[in-house]
Amino acid sequence: MTAAVARRSREELGVELDAQPAAAFVYRVDDPGAPARGTPLAESEYCAVYLARLGERALAPTPEEIDAVRRVSVASLVEASDAVWSTHCPWLALALEALRRAPRPAAFAAALAALDAPGAESALARASSRLLPTNEWRVAPVLQNWK
Repeated sequence: MTAAVARRSREELGVELDAQPAAAFVYRVDDPGAPARGTPLAESEYCAVYLARLGERALAPTPEEIDAVRRVSVASLVEASDAVWSTHCPWLALALEALRRAPRPAAFAAALAALDAPGAESALARASSRLLPTNEWRVAPVLQNWK
């Protein structure tokens, strides 16, 4: 998994990252049109969340993979409106919720402190409920030996 994160960050973001596993979550979304077609379709995935320091390095995203990038603080996301959330990757709220619940590496404590702020849990729940209205997702435990 860690090797895949390094490879994909090079391929998709154009930058070498030394990322470390921090959290994980599982989600499942049923296709709302499946019952009418008589075919039970669903998307169910295990998603690992990694943390890395970018510093001042510039990103060079691959246009076929990434529409746009921007640097934002976790605090600004926790306080963001629905309109702002709609401009971000839809799985970001779930990843932040997984980080909120997981033990955090000390090196990232300050950057992720906003996840402990009053209202962070409800803000992330609101953002993720737009994505998964049936709330059929769960945070999986962090695996200790992903390397």
